[in-house]
Amino acid sequence: MTAEINTKLEKLFLAYVVSIFILTVMYIGDSNVLNNTFIVSFRADHILHALVFMPWAFFCIILKKNLLPWFVWGILYAIGAESIQYLLPYRSFNISDMLSNIIGVSAGFVVFVPLKNLLNVNGG
Repeated sequence: MTAEINTKLEKLFLAYVVSIFILTVMYIGDSNVLNNTFIVSFRADHILHALVFMPWAFFCIILKKNLLPWFVWGILYAIGAESIQYLLPYRSFNISDMLSNIIGVSAGFVVFVPLKNLLNVNGG
């Protein structure tokens, strides 16, 4: 991978991380629509939380990062993203959302690590 592509991917990852932070702290009003929408017995917001955190592993693979530390940082970021809402008066902390974030990071590694091997992407 060229340095230029790597730099662009690093900027994209930074934008991804900042986007999650913004979504975490911004006021969203009444979230009952997602809380009361179910897809195959799962709340839609839990599915959304998991999907938002799955790309963490993609960036790990494509940026050739060391898997274990990157996984740990992903879990910590997933926990922190929900935990910060405890401090915000207009948001609410929800352990189920935190678990969904963690599941998203984990599922991303389950999906993307085999692709790393399939694509023969070497790295950390």
